[in-house]
Amino acid sequence: MNGKPMSDYKQILYVKQGRVATVTLNRPEKLNAYSEIMAHEMLAAFGNARDDDEIRAVILTGAGRGFCSGGDISKDFQHPTRYRGHRLESLLEMRENMHQLIAFLQRFDKPTIAAVNGPAVAGGLTLALACDFRIAAESARLGDTSLKFGLIPDEGGAYLFPKFLGLERALKMSLFSEVYRRRKPKTSDWLPK
Repeated sequence: MNGKPMSDYKQILYVKQGRVATVTLNRPEKLNAYSEIMAHEMLAAFGNARDDDEIRAVILTGAGRGFCSGGDISKDFQHPTRYRGHRLESLLEMRENMHQLIAFLQRFDKPTIAAVNGPAVAGGLTLALACDFRIAAESARLGDTSLKFGLIPDEGGAYLFPKFLGLERALKMSLFSEVYRRRKPKTSDWLPK
């Protein structure tokens, strides 16, 4: 998985500063909801960071006032897909690419830090939990709203939410579409104080 040159990305920013690479989700008008384009670009950027011997760590953050509000369900189809013609083609392709990204992050051999600067909801929370460390601003909101859209906590959320929260709390968060403020004690297990 070769990374793209830093200037070829449309929905993320990739910046190297010293031995640290920063991947910034760059769709602030949608609170950085990921699309299939963004998922492809994140895979390429993390591949670039993996292959760059100068990079020792990667920070993942969001532009504007949000970290990542989950998947963009507005059917922003861009890439050729094996799901062409299926009524949910862009959603299925986006989900598959996010599965690849979460699995890639779990095997990534350099430390990753999620700098959560606002909402990290549904797949956005999964993305933050897939990183090795999480640092959250006071403005961070963390939770799962998948069920509001008739979806399940996919892209790894069904595994990562119980791992960090425990089964009962993860089920409560997902089934009741709860979003927690950063300061609430319920999030203290998965974020530093």
